Amino acid sequence: MNENTIYTETQTFLNKWIWLLIGQITIFGIYQLFIEYQALEPIIFPILLWVGIIAILVLVKLQTTIDLDGIHVKFFPFIIGNKSFLWEDIDAVYVRKYTAWEFGGWGYRISGSGVAYSTSGFYGIQLKLKSGRRILVGTHNPKKVQILLTKLNPDEQKEIL
Repeated sequence: MNENTIYTETQTFLNKWIWLLIGQITIFGIYQLFIEYQALEPIIFPILLWVGIIAILVLVKLQTTIDLDGIHVKFFPFIIGNKSFLWEDIDAVYVRKYTAWEFGGWGYRISGSGVAYSTSGFYGIQLKLKSGRRILVGTHNPKKVQILLTKLNPDEQKEIL
């Protein structure tokens, strides 16, 4: 975090409900495969595939930073490094409610509504760039971010919470 940083938030796909679901699927899947095949060799590939899916879920991390220069997004492994949206390139910014279906789910999404970076939840930082592009960055702290954005740009008081 540099001296210009005002706010930072890190999100992952993993929460207690996802871990519970992963655990249940893993136990049921291994039990079913072992019952059917009665040996370990035929089930090694499905197990390795499942471990790979879990590893990807563990590695995915969305980090949002708001500083005096703009809003910066890291979304490993989809974006390597920072994706920066500088204040001088932003026409409007506010927090709004959205649905995952608006963008076709969570994750790194490109749709008719614009580009979305989200891991879960229903609130995001909506950016409307001067170029016309629309970017949505998910947040788990909508009220805190809205207050911060209002302080940074008091003329932009649009709040949709």
